[in-house]
Amino acid sequence: MDDRWAYRLAVGFVGLALVAFVIGVAVVAAAGKMVPQQLWDAGSALAGAVLGILQPQPRKPSVTAPLAEITGSLTVLRQPARAAWQGLSDFARELWLNRSVVILLGIFGVSIAFGAHNNAPELRSLAAAAGGVLIGILVPTPSR
Repeated sequence: MDDRWAYRLAVGFVGLALVAFVIGVAVVAAAGKMVPQQLWDAGSALAGAVLGILQPQPRKPSVTAPLAEITGSLTVLRQPARAAWQGLSDFARELWLNRSVVILLGIFGVSIAFGAHNNAPELRSLAAAAGGVLIGILVPTPSR
């Protein structure tokens, strides 16, 4: 099986699972019963996974360092402050290019910590959604 078909099947099945979740919650609510919190958590994770899969992948920065810094270590040894500044600049550029991942990691971590400490189901659902989005974003898409 081709990687692209496997990817399409996975996206399709996650989408179908989300539709089944919505129908299931509607049936439970129509019966006049409370929807269990675990079901909301699972639905949040599914919705997050769909959003993450449909997001573009994090970008890699382009190489902007001069050729002398790449090939010759003497330039780096002569100018350690410049090399350190270049490293910090590259790190900041990578963070900026992938800021969605950094923000989602922050949301995931904070909601896990406060959700566990305060026994808050809403924060657990938020953590499930953020985790689903992170998994969807970080899973590589098949090559074309």
